[in-house]
Amino acid sequence: MSVGGPSTVEVTSETSLSSLRALMSGFLSKLEEARRVVGEPNFIGPQAAKAFLEDDPSALLLDVQDPGSEVLPGAYNVSLGTLFFKASSDLEEFKDATIADRPRDSLIIVTCMYGGQAALAAQLLCEYGYANVKVMQGGNEDARKTYSDNRLWKWVALQREIFEAALKYVKDSGKIVYATCSVLEEENAQQIRFFCEKFGLYLSHPPLHARPQSRGMDGFFCATLERRSGGEAKIA
Repeated sequence: MSVGGPSTVEVTSETSLSSLRALMSGFLSKLEEARRVVGEPNFIGPQAAKAFLEDDPSALLLDVQDPGSEVLPGAYNVSLGTLFFKASSDLEEFKDATIADRPRDSLIIVTCMYGGQAALAAQLLCEYGYANVKVMQGGNEDARKTYSDNRLWKWVALQREIFEAALKYVKDSGKIVYATCSVLEEENAQQIRFFCEKFGLYLSHPPLHARPQSRGMDGFFCATLERRSGGEAKIA
């Protein structure tokens, strides 16, 4: 599948699989690094985490998930991307006092939906000087139960509604930016193809992809589309 215009995006089964392998390889290597930095003894199960929290009421339970996700009761929610500046006191206007102002030896237990983001978040906290960080293995089961493919396609439909509502403000020769935290190449290419076919748009330049393993941000996809007077989208 390809999307035409000034730039072209091509997605095939072969390239999608190779991209997925590269993504997983990079992500798994980051998880291995995180386990080394945090320390194997600090990866604990739910029962041990519960005991730590009961023993230390001042401990912080940190659920690392995107806003709007199902969060564990009593947990403090933050995304992996924003944790980089929220946990730091370098930029006063962007820090989160609940995290950044905690004593560096206070207990922080980190979790997420599956465990990967929690490990990366714990590594970041250790690198920031937090000396008592643990990862609750097993992840957030409630969040996993609420996820389904049907929810994914509802989000895709919602993205299209939002895009179409914003497009009415774009004049001829104007541009509109489509951005999402999804890193699924097939989903993103399908969305761009849909926008080009339905609204007669062109890609202004190649889309920007950021993978979760590029530390400092969550994964995201960003594309700039252009409206041309009297033109029709060219979809290969």
